[in-house]
Amino acid sequence: MLPERRKGGGGSFPSTHWSEVERAGESDEEAGRKALGDLLDRYQPALAKYAIHNFHARPEEAQDWFQAFVLESVLTRGLIAQAKPLRGHQFRSYLLTAWHRHILQSFRAKNSLKRQPPGGLVSLEEVPHRAETLKVDPVPAAFDLVWAQQVIREAGRRMQAACADSGRSDVWGLFEARIWRPLAVGASPIHYGELIRQFSLGSPMEARNLLQTGRRMFTRCLRSVVAEYAKGDAAIEIELRELQLILERAP
Repeated sequence: MLPERRKGGGGSFPSTHWSEVERAGESDEEAGRKALGDLLDRYQPALAKYAIHNFHARPEEAQDWFQAFVLESVLTRGLIAQAKPLRGHQFRSYLLTAWHRHILQSFRAKNSLKRQPPGGLVSLEEVPHRAETLKVDPVPAAFDLVWAQQVIREAGRRMQAACADSGRSDVWGLFEARIWRPLAVGASPIHYGELIRQFSLGSPMEARNLLQTGRRMFTRCLRSVVAEYAKGDAAIEIELRELQLILERAP
């Protein structure tokens, strides 16, 4: 099931070309502050999910960590301004590594206080068990899954809008019933016989042709989303394959 889109959605999917990352690093300029806000707004759901999944954080705890991460790493240390484009390097991997390290440091600082509180030492049994199993390296699976779901959801939103603008509600309707709702909410695909009845079609072949049109539209919309953060045809193809693998590995 795909996560809910953030409130206020309906605008464009915030871009994270490396040029946008560089602009977000210029936080002393108004345009830079806006770009930085868009960047953080885009990645926050995936970062929070990562903290909840890999560190067993409560949602409110993940939110507190994120606010501290923005203040300490992004604003104070200039994390975004230090990001540099490298061949094969993804910005989200850079951000995830920094986020993972921030959480580790938060745990270590908290546990250090627990080991040496003002009233004296405490036993190791009293230290939160979550800190005992922390891994040094990031585990990107949960983060990547939420990211892939965000991209897929935005592609669906764009396709629905394009169908409405072009008067092809039939294309979106069939695509939604047969493909999108099973992907988005885990619903069972509607049988072709029901699709024919529901949309007053003449034959299963007509339904299949409309679905093929829908698949092509969705593919174009998906490429348009990916093109906003993967620059060049080769990078887009690599990212599309990676998104497919991420979704195939999802539980």
